[in-house]
Amino acid sequence: MQLVINNDKFKVPNNKPQSHFYNIMTSRYRQISAFISERLKQPVFQRISDIPQLVTCSVIGTIDKRPNNRNSTIDKIEKDCNDKIFLEDVSGRVLTKGISPMLYITGVTIGVTGILKDHIFHVKKVYEPLIEEIPTKLLDFPLKIAIVSELHINSPDFDLPSARNFFNSLSDISILVVIGSTFCSINTCGDLADDWAIKKDIVDISPMQMLDILFENVKCPKIIIPGVTDPTESYWPQTPLNKLFFHGINEVHPASNPALFSINDINFVCCSGDSVRDIVNETSYSFHESQIMMLRWRLLAPSMPYIIRPNPSMIEDNLVIDEAPNFFICGGSDSFIWSEICGINVISVPSFYQTHTAIFADLKTGDVTSQTFTK
Repeated sequence: MQLVINNDKFKVPNNKPQSHFYNIMTSRYRQISAFISERLKQPVFQRISDIPQLVTCSVIGTIDKRPNNRNSTIDKIEKDCNDKIFLEDVSGRVLTKGISPMLYITGVTIGVTGILKDHIFHVKKVYEPLIEEIPTKLLDFPLKIAIVSELHINSPDFDLPSARNFFNSLSDISILVVIGSTFCSINTCGDLADDWAIKKDIVDISPMQMLDILFENVKCPKIIIPGVTDPTESYWPQTPLNKLFFHGINEVHPASNPALFSINDINFVCCSGDSVRDIVNETSYSFHESQIMMLRWRLLAPSMPYIIRPNPSMIEDNLVIDEAPNFFICGGSDSFIWSEICGINVISVPSFYQTHTAIFADLKTGDVTSQTFTK
């Protein structure tokens, strides 16, 4: 088995602090435009400020959704079908009509065909960058992958017996992938349960000791992807967890968030559910549908820099999906869903601490299944 983890893909070089909004949005516009421009209906205008009145034409811009239900930027965002959709580029912005605010969030770059009338661009057609169809790979590798998300090992809600049953089931697993929030911001397990037979085994156990207990009999390689509550930078791309957290545990491979790795030339892109939930909160999409839209928009963090904080040194958006993976996996879902879109296996992995559910992908048969573990 050949395992290659590419942490350099999403690594941000050390630079002076940047103007995030301008640098990220202009680089995103430039990268995404390359996937849209050839499909636009002529005539095409390169700048929004150049659009003439009463002429059917096309242009590329980035969505800025202005909610009607917020008086300030610190107010909670709520879904509202009456939100206004602006399209903007470096030359200016224009109010649009005909784009549903329930289908897009701020930061998504699209192409549109329509007509400018009375300072409103009436949209007739929308062009998304889309992911190209990729050939379905004939897997036929005798490898099985276990995927688990949001363990929250030091949370009061952590269920040690169920977790032990999961980790004890991994004897025939080739690779274990742990996505997002292995740790939790809560620092004690003292209120875990009223069952003292369980509580006495884990109270006052440090997170590192808990990892030792869980990984003790797991011999396969382990890819660990951080999440919002893990002890690493909170901005994206998140850097890998320090290996010292896994001292004494064999075959641990800390990865970035998002993570890119390959197994026998099968490409995987994995990330925590933070950017997915930002889409869910502002649109009518479910978690899994939001994952699919990230592929259609070619963005792993469409809500960055508006909601997700970017790396202070970031000079361009390096979370644009330039190449379609064979597997696109996101943790933190409310339930397990697996679908195939354009030859890509799209997998939503539920939170283990909430559902006690793990996912298993068989690279020989191509099947992806879920299993719930109990005490």
